[in-house]
Amino acid sequence: MDLLDEYLEPHFSILDIGRSPLTALIYQRGYKNLTTLGFPISKTHLDKLVKIPNSVPHIEFDLINCKYPEKWVKLPEFDAIIFAEVLEHLCVAPEYVFSYFRSLLRIGGYLFIQTPNAVSIGKRLKMIMGLHPYETKERVMILDISENTLKKSFLIMQIEQALRF
Repeated sequence: MDLLDEYLEPHFSILDIGRSPLTALIYQRGYKNLTTLGFPISKTHLDKLVKIPNSVPHIEFDLINCKYPEKWVKLPEFDAIIFAEVLEHLCVAPEYVFSYFRSLLRIGGYLFIQTPNAVSIGKRLKMIMGLHPYETKERVMILDISENTLKKSFLIMQIEQALRF
């Protein structure tokens, strides 16, 4: 949250990917120009767990559809996009998602990305038991999670490729 406070102004328009408890914290912190994007709220049961005011709009969109620009939900540009604890759940190449974000982010805007700790004890235990800590039903792109996906340099490379720097 301190990072948001360092870069954002309370009036900035913010898109939070994946409505979550973080959304409520962002709102409580004074960022009222907030929109969320993700699965239907009724499918996530978050409407019962997380108290977010009805004034915070939610746009239904499955990030797997980022592969198809014609399916992208057209939205106004945002001053900031928060992509926290979602990247590791994608079953679509991150380049598609970052390209979509580029279409939603105003020039000079901010993209905040947070990933979980890949070497936490829980994930290590899953690996010892022969389970993949980030397994998804569909893998569009083969990624070596432990070596590449969560490394900062790999993320920067993926973002730069998607944004065509």
